[in-house]
Amino acid sequence: LIGSTKTKKGLTVHCDFDSAKYPVQIKLTDEQIETINMSEYDKLGQWNYVIYPNK
Repeated sequence: LIGSTKTKKGLTVHCDFDSAKYPVQIKLTDEQIETINMSEYDKLGQWNYVIYPNK
């Protein structure tokens, strides 16, 4: 599906499959969440956001 993605302006999309296993359902405290360096997008910010590395 992604491999056949094309746009009129020449956007090229590449993807890789990551088969690594990651822990799920990790609980964070409110204090831990506040330390995450992130920003939400203007549209649908509850679903679309960027997480930046901590300095």
